Amino acid sequence: MAPPTAAPSRPYQGLLVAVHLLLAFAGGYKLRVETTLNGVPDGFQDVVDSAVFPNGLPLKTRYLGVPAIDNIFPFLVVAFVAGPAGWDTNVRLQQMHFLYNFAGILAVLVVESRRRANASRLITWIALWAVFYQTVGGNLIVPLWFAVDLMTSNDANGLFTPSATAASTKRDVPLPYAQFILPATILGYLLPTALLYVPWGWSHEVNQLLAALWQPAPMFVSLFLVLFAGAAKSLAVTTSARTTAHAGGFPNGRDVPPRENLPEGDATPPDDVFYLKTYYLMVGMLCFVVHAYVLYQIHTDGYLATDTGSHVTWGSVFVPSQAAWKDSVHAGLHYIFQWDAIGIFGTSWTWSCVKAWDVLRVTPGQSGGEVVKTVLLITVANVVIGPGAALMAVWYWRENKLVELAAREAGRETKKIT
Repeated sequence: MAPPTAAPSRPYQGLLVAVHLLLAFAGGYKLRVETTLNGVPDGFQDVVDSAVFPNGLPLKTRYLGVPAIDNIFPFLVVAFVAGPAGWDTNVRLQQMHFLYNFAGILAVLVVESRRRANASRLITWIALWAVFYQTVGGNLIVPLWFAVDLMTSNDANGLFTPSATAASTKRDVPLPYAQFILPATILGYLLPTALLYVPWGWSHEVNQLLAALWQPAPMFVSLFLVLFAGAAKSLAVTTSARTTAHAGGFPNGRDVPPRENLPEGDATPPDDVFYLKTYYLMVGMLCFVVHAYVLYQIHTDGYLATDTGSHVTWGSVFVPSQAAWKDSVHAGLHYIFQWDAIGIFGTSWTWSCVKAWDVLRVTPGQSGGEVVKTVLLITVANVVIGPGAALMAVWYWRENKLVELAAREAGRETKKIT
């Protein structure tokens, strides 16, 4: 049997990597350099030093009783607490939209960190990446993660390898991880985020404590996933239907999908696909609900407007403005959060378009018009259903396509053998 033809390399590889690197460094400049040069947020260090917020409320200085940690948490609390505490409607709505939609970004990072095609790649160390984007800034680190992914994923032995067995197993996420990825995300990230923005509010001290303890939440997802998957493997509680005979990665007694129906047939997908698609669906729905809720609150002038005396518009929530960035410490922090969200979600849009194009360019019968149509759909989805839900929709579609590509390769190999 002749060896299969290798999948084509990604065109414009150097340009695409350079664009994402440029966006990462531009984000870092807006987040760290520009604000530092202009003394934004104005009065931040004064609040930390005096342990008193501008509204007269005390800043909590003791959290876990460990000096090394208690010396860091006040800085993080001053940066985050205005939103959860409801001191400014614009800040609260923007933070809520940002942190919930970031769940879509986190979901992709977690899945790709466990995908076999990415084994031993730098992008798999997502807990370490989380340390940096939680401290240095997501506007720099997340686009940098995208750039590194593009830099290291353009290989013939990756997801688009022209071998049925390799293609299916490269796409695969080990079943214990796929099964527990949703519970790990709920406990590690979504629950701590939900506690920040409960509609009835917390006491001032509890608000600060929750804001401090939220900071390692993205790292908790990795921790819970490793613990849950490890326990499942040791207790043999996973529900795999595979046997050693399933060389192609297709369960239910077949080592390849139905031979007579490819590529349009009803090939049974590998076991992990059900859990991954459920994960994308659940996270995507949550991102969409929060996106719609925040847009509704902006349209109705915000549910906290009567309490805070402030009013909200589309621009005041989402668009950075240097005209107001020195009005208060929270106005300066709001400016930083706005650019953080723009950098992260803007590059998630460009990166997801490239990843969708990767699939389309190796799919038979796909034209340039189909690529343009897909990019337009992703763009509209980012606006209509929100960036987190849009990214989950792309990954739901992409998972189906990767299974279909593996099934098609299996059909080709079967025809060559027979």
